[in-house]
Amino acid sequence: MILVSQPTSNQNTRAALRSLAMVGLLGGFSTTVAFSETVCRLVPEWLAASLKRRSFPEANNIPIYQHPLRELTRAVASRLPRYVTRLLPSSLANASNIYRTHDTFTASLIPDLRALNGVYACAGGAEHTFAVARSYGWKTVLEQPIFYVPSLVESLYREAAANP
Repeated sequence: MILVSQPTSNQNTRAALRSLAMVGLLGGFSTTVAFSETVCRLVPEWLAASLKRRSFPEANNIPIYQHPLRELTRAVASRLPRYVTRLLPSSLANASNIYRTHDTFTASLIPDLRALNGVYACAGGAEHTFAVARSYGWKTVLEQPIFYVPSLVESLYREAAANP
């Protein structure tokens, strides 16, 4: 069983969640913020569109581990006037710090997830997670989202055809 770790959502992570769930290997998902489909249906349409980017139907029926404070702060700060955001400590809403904090958070989960034996994580947010995972004998898979452009285009067309 695999733990997927991604502080933000992207199509690579969604594809990994979907694929692992289809073959019965998805054991957990660690992210910063995740909203349920129910929450998305209960809020006004203008807000639902934004929240749906952080809903993961691919991860239904598995544990989702969250630590939302920094990511929500970053999201709110990005919508505030610049003079207000200058009052925030720069480290609180910094994307690099969000990734590092998420890495540490995910690494702290591993000792309690005895039923799992692998972790899939994104570049920039896997250093501590992978070190702890390897110390428990887990397999590690690093998501590298940037690769040879013609292969990327071909993969995107295949994915679009498979999931219209």
